[in-house]
Amino acid sequence: MSEQIHVLDDGLIGWPRARERATYLAIGLGGAVLGLTAVVDPLLALGATLAAVLTGVVVVSPIVGICMLLGLSFFEELAASTGGPSLVKVLGVLLALAWLGGIAVASREGMRPRGLVARQPLLAAALALFTVWTVVSLVWATDLPLAVDSVNRFVLNFALFPIALAFVVEARHVVALFAVFVAASVASVAYGLIADPSAGTVAAGRLSGAGINPNELGNVLTVAIILGVGLGLLRTWHPLARAGAFAGAAFCAVGLFLTLSRGAMFGLVVAMLAAPLLIGRGRRLVAVAIAATAIICAVAWFGAFASHSSKERVLHPSAEGGSGRTDLWKMGWRMVEDHPIRGVGVGNFPARSVDYLLRPGRTDHDVYIVDTPKVPHNIYLAVLSELGVVGIALFGAILASVLAAAIHAAREFERRGRRTMDYLSRILLLAIIGYLAALFFSSQLFEKQFWLLLAIAPAVLAIAQRVPGEVLVPGPLASTRLARARAGH
Repeated sequence: MSEQIHVLDDGLIGWPRARERATYLAIGLGGAVLGLTAVVDPLLALGATLAAVLTGVVVVSPIVGICMLLGLSFFEELAASTGGPSLVKVLGVLLALAWLGGIAVASREGMRPRGLVARQPLLAAALALFTVWTVVSLVWATDLPLAVDSVNRFVLNFALFPIALAFVVEARHVVALFAVFVAASVASVAYGLIADPSAGTVAAGRLSGAGINPNELGNVLTVAIILGVGLGLLRTWHPLARAGAFAGAAFCAVGLFLTLSRGAMFGLVVAMLAAPLLIGRGRRLVAVAIAATAIICAVAWFGAFASHSSKERVLHPSAEGGSGRTDLWKMGWRMVEDHPIRGVGVGNFPARSVDYLLRPGRTDHDVYIVDTPKVPHNIYLAVLSELGVVGIALFGAILASVLAAAIHAAREFERRGRRTMDYLSRILLLAIIGYLAALFFSSQLFEKQFWLLLAIAPAVLAIAQRVPGEVLVPGPLASTRLARARAGH
């Protein structure tokens, strides 16, 4: 065995030396090119330098790249509105390349790591068939550019599943993603509070985030509150870190009340009701106590601090004629009645809703159908109206597979006596349930936060099912790790 280790170590020592020379040469040439580029176009040179730095980060530590992608996704719309570059897309491409690089290295080393198809065949099949069905729907889609854009966004979001499965491989990775979600939510709320109201960040007395409307902000805050409280109760964390997590959750709770998002509040209530049932043995009393505290705080907030209009919006949503959501739902259901099997085509709800306006029945907010067409503000109706029964069945299969993965992971960790990961799996499950409930009143079908949260569940299950000695391939630098694993390091 010692002789084998010596041989492998020699290989590891010799190969990087050769690669180092090529690396130094590449860095030198790259620096020269960037210098010349800076003379011609400084902004282009800055962008190239940033891309090079991000590439290095993703290659060395892909999980850091995923955390950066999650954090930046909260500000993607803001960057797009100001004409800034989409770092989220750059990171997405780099992570995809890192994942493919890891597969190539593993194949060269004769390894066959278990990917999404091997670990989650039903989920992989549902994602693939859903993608195929969206492509097929291009045939009958009226607005083809809108449909093609929707297909592309689905494909990019679905790619997060195998990427997360490859790179989220330890408990600390899950904790890091939870912490980034909470921190980014806090930053988004802070931006909404600080930014100039005349710029549109606060509309009709409702708080908006960094480039996202109040309902979208409220939905992510629902998740952030659950994750923040979950991290605050994590006994393995340092007391100061736990205090920071509680503070972040409290700040997000204030932000949630300021959004006046009824859907987000509904999602949080559903999660609180589910918590005593799903949180696991020995934690139910704590879950009940937290839910009771949240209810008391909510009553106190609306009783002592909320304005009359805020109370009316939350407690009497139809007092001022509603917000137009019911009219959009009515258009969506008419589409379902007209095309129950195939729908009107992926992404085509806004383009087709006006075709269903002039039918019997009252509408109060046709401005959201004629002048500025909106999505249906219900993620499930959006899929059903655009992709029909076939689409909603496949979408339901995706969600069911994700929820089953989270539940299975919690049970497996509990069986193995890994209480921390059992707890984190259940917190993730509650966060997903709260998000899915909130999305009954919103159409965040393409948000990175939503799909990345879902993608974490199969990754957590893979951590639970990992057998001792199983070799993982978390990136293009995997050859060194594989050699060390084979050498018994």
